[in-house]
Amino acid sequence: MLTKNLSLLLLSTVLVVGIAGCASKAPKQKALDSIPDEASLSTDGAEEIARFRGQENWDGKTRDLMAKRTYRFGFDKFDIAKEDYQAIEAHADYLKAHPEAHVRIEGHTDEQGSREYNIGLGERRAKAVREIMNAKGVSSKQYDIVSFGQEKPEMQGNNESAFSVNRRAAVAYEKN
Repeated sequence: MLTKNLSLLLLSTVLVVGIAGCASKAPKQKALDSIPDEASLSTDGAEEIARFRGQENWDGKTRDLMAKRTYRFGFDKFDIAKEDYQAIEAHADYLKAHPEAHVRIEGHTDEQGSREYNIGLGERRAKAVREIMNAKGVSSKQYDIVSFGQEKPEMQGNNESAFSVNRRAAVAYEKN
């Protein structure tokens, strides 16, 4: 009798865990499917600067700030470096002045750690950029947040040089 009860309990537990696991995978896939194709986005500062309206009024410093689209992080960190604040704020100012503009804020990690952990860390990195934009008054309709974790390395390699390059957040403007 005890063996039968334990078997039923084990079977029930396996079913509940299996159902919960399936339920959590569908929304993640749907969210990934709604991400625009990479061909419609650009993180290349030089290319994007050329299409910013009103750029003839910008000084050299503003151009330099707007050209910076990638922000680096330390190992297991998601705090924005002081030198990156001005660049992110310049993007926020641009977005506020151009309500039709839209960006994707991407979080990335190195390959150390589990896939799940890296997705979470990448999301925290992207949200750190978002918080600065929110503080400057950017509408939440003007950006999407996505974490690629370790899935899209900027540099291949299993060493600290590659790891440090891959720990990043990037601002990608949608092409109109």
